[in-house]
Amino acid sequence: MSLLNTPSVVSPTTINNVPIVGSTAQSIDLSAGGVVANTGVDLDGVAISGSSAGTPSSVTNSGTISATAGTGIGVALDIGALSNSGTIASAGVGATIGTGTADNAAGGTITGALDGLDATGSTVVNNLDTISGTSGTGVDQVAGTLTNGAGAVIQGATDGVDATGTTTVSNAGTILGSAASGVVMGSGSLTNAAGGTITGATNGVLDTATGTLTNAGTISASGPNGIGVNLLGGGIVIDSGVISGTDASGNPGGVAVNLGGAGNSRLVLDPGAALTGIAQAAGTNNILEFAAGTGSTAVQDIGTTITGFDNILVDAGAAADVLGAITAPGTVSLGSGASLKIGGPVSAGVTIDLSGTGTTLTLGDPTGFAGTIANLGLDDTLDLTGLGAGTTVSLASGSGLKLTTASGITSILPISVPIGASLALTPDGLGVVVGGLGTSTSVTTGTGGTGTGGTGTGGTGTGGTGTGGTGTGGTGTGSTSTSAGTTTVTTDPNGDTTVVRTTPLGATSTIALPAGSSIAYGTGAAQGDVIAIDPAATYNRGGTFTVTGHVSSLSGVGSVAISAIVDGGERVTLGTADVAADGSFAFRDKVGPHLQGFITATETDGVGATTSVQTPYSLQAGIKGAGFVAQQVLFNPDGSEAIGLTNLHRDGSSTVKVGDGGQTFQTDFFTTFLNGSAPDNTFVFNQGHGLSVVDGFRANGTDHDTISLPSADFANVADVLRNTHNTAGGAAITDPVSGDTIRIAGVSKAELKANPGDFKFHA
Repeated sequence: MSLLNTPSVVSPTTINNVPIVGSTAQSIDLSAGGVVANTGVDLDGVAISGSSAGTPSSVTNSGTISATAGTGIGVALDIGALSNSGTIASAGVGATIGTGTADNAAGGTITGALDGLDATGSTVVNNLDTISGTSGTGVDQVAGTLTNGAGAVIQGATDGVDATGTTTVSNAGTILGSAASGVVMGSGSLTNAAGGTITGATNGVLDTATGTLTNAGTISASGPNGIGVNLLGGGIVIDSGVISGTDASGNPGGVAVNLGGAGNSRLVLDPGAALTGIAQAAGTNNILEFAAGTGSTAVQDIGTTITGFDNILVDAGAAADVLGAITAPGTVSLGSGASLKIGGPVSAGVTIDLSGTGTTLTLGDPTGFAGTIANLGLDDTLDLTGLGAGTTVSLASGSGLKLTTASGITSILPISVPIGASLALTPDGLGVVVGGLGTSTSVTTGTGGTGTGGTGTGGTGTGGTGTGGTGTGGTGTGSTSTSAGTTTVTTDPNGDTTVVRTTPLGATSTIALPAGSSIAYGTGAAQGDVIAIDPAATYNRGGTFTVTGHVSSLSGVGSVAISAIVDGGERVTLGTADVAADGSFAFRDKVGPHLQGFITATETDGVGATTSVQTPYSLQAGIKGAGFVAQQVLFNPDGSEAIGLTNLHRDGSSTVKVGDGGQTFQTDFFTTFLNGSAPDNTFVFNQGHGLSVVDGFRANGTDHDTISLPSADFANVADVLRNTHNTAGGAAITDPVSGDTIRIAGVSKAELKANPGDFKFHA
């Protein structure tokens, strides 16, 4: 049906795809399709204004309604409901409604050459498709609610949405203001859900009064010097998504959040929040709040990229990470269970208030801390991870810790304790006691940090020293202690050895050593040092091996030198190993045709003391006419007995002739172990060994042999058996992660299943 050049309908009339006839209801129903087209100058497609008695009108359209000339309106309703799943187009405003509802369903398009939709009264607007104003605003609404669903689009040539009254806006789709703001608010509120996008040239969101905005999606400005969220009167911004401003060139940056007004504004950052540009607040009593959730919330700094916030709250259970400095005066308060990391210095005038229980404060630049730490309690943790190697920590006069770097630069870390309480280092130098009684507050330092123990005139204590006091470092098998901290070495039933180093104020580092490693402990000035050599070297071909191990020192590792007795003559220094940050070291040994025995690694620590350990093997390469090109003789850990002989072949494979029982052997690459039925041996396999064979494996009996597999690849024995199958040469175990295979010659899968003790798992 078509209605051409028909004047506006101003009396109760029904249009049901037939010519206009009189009716007692005010309704236009194009649910079955059809066309209402007005081409007269300034005439509306459908206009219903005869509602003075308050009788609602309704327009339902799944066809086409258009007003193509002048400033005609596609659909104009005073009171009622507009339901559109078709097309409404106008040379003026696409649709207007006074009071009621406007539903633009999926498939529906409302377009105006001026505005897309104007709602002049209290209206409920729901959009599931497209509303656009090609030279004006997408949606102009003064009150009610506006919901833009997922995948829906509202766009305007100027603003995307003008909701300058009391409108509540919810967006899960796209809102775009091409020349001005994405959304303009008055005194209402806006929620941008995850997946929602709001973009404006000058402002992503502009609130001309005091507003509330919650963002889990993306809000951004696109033009030069644009502001992501601009609340001129201040208010509340809760962000778990992305808010981005732009610089003078229109690139991301500039101002992400602006909170104007006299103050009392709040910026809440949930985990995952990201600000591209600065966040600034005017006035006083503004709050920056880090909310609790999964993960931590990171900001660049407080004072440069985040400004104008007098008070900073880290909510209970929240984790805040300030990557740089805190330079803005004010108070940072931590709730119970909260944690705060500060990567840079902290200026005077900043107070870190640990008033909650069980809080953690981590300082990346302790010597640059000029603020105050208040309410450090018995259940709190102060982590000084930023201390450099050689830094000492001792008590300062009054309430504070004295930090002295290796170069002699001294600073005071001020700590305010509760009234009437005292601050003292524990006698062993491993903590700080607040009040002098009870459990000590945990204070930890970073790698290389050292400390001064408890004080006292003529006092003594195990493992601690202090001004006017002395101490004796404890000794014992596998464990050492020193006034500079402690080092403990433990070996579990699987033969895995762990070195745990504790710095003077409690920080720990852990090193796991391969089974069968040779270990030496420092004594005297080197007390607390540990150096270990891995149980076998790695053949690199070309006559070279790589000697590897691990080293730990509380005073810092200076160097690790490698030496050997060459061809039975004098000891020769072969070179210096490369030491990594985690304490592992490696040395490329150019062995050549010479026999190297009693190979030794010597560590020199930060105070010049040395500790040496001897390798459990000898090396020789350049061998000709013997079917192999290099040889490694394996010894037991104390070097008193040869336990095996490894012949290394030109193709990189190796053959290990086992000569003794009760030993641990490491696989290399395509390794064949000739066990000869020696009892109670352990064969360790790691990723990358390729296809290896164990010949003479004892699967049964109390002195059975053992296969050690990586726990990262095999969860348990059942997992091993699931990846085992029988072959003509014996059971074959295939690593499900790396694809490496172990063949156990002469042993069936059934035998392995009957003897689950044949397997263990290592880290």
